[in-house]
Amino acid sequence: MKRILSLLMLFISVFSLCSCDKNKTEVPLKVEIEDSMNEYIDSLMKNTLVYIPSWNKESFKGKWNYIDGVFLNSIVNLYKDTGNEKYKNFFLKFINYYVDEKGNFIDPATLKPSFTAGELDSICESKILFDAYEMTNDNRYLLAIENTYSYLTQMSNAAGSPNYSHKEVYLNQIWLDGMYMYVPFYLRYAN
Repeated sequence: MKRILSLLMLFISVFSLCSCDKNKTEVPLKVEIEDSMNEYIDSLMKNTLVYIPSWNKESFKGKWNYIDGVFLNSIVNLYKDTGNEKYKNFFLKFINYYVDEKGNFIDPATLKPSFTAGELDSICESKILFDAYEMTNDNRYLLAIENTYSYLTQMSNAAGSPNYSHKEVYLNQIWLDGMYMYVPFYLRYAN
């Protein structure tokens, strides 16, 4: 978070300097910001052990979770935008740690399931499985997609609604972030 704030402050400072004196040579702001962001993302990837992501500061380590899903979705987008194999390789290595050959979500360090059933948060990361399958045609990802869908269909619907309850412990509650957790996966599954 500090790094993002620093980058934002850098952006504001450079923008202010560039807009104040038109006689000075303008700094290629976009390139400078992209370079800073690339360095930051590279450092996050470099400092990540597969099972201990450096970006995840919450207690979800060793689990299939939405925080890692959001970051990995960004990595997929970087790969799509740049074609740089380092992003693809990192992405696949990370998810292959949790998805076994049969499409099960397992933490190999503990041999325990890494997918938490009964909540929408775990569904969120599974949307990246579609990208993994498109990149590799590896059947384990299709099996993991089906497993995720099975978990989703076992969730309770909120009373009087086609939406799922946020978590089994929050029956009949529809949370906006819960919608974010499952709708993108559900749409990709439907397609």
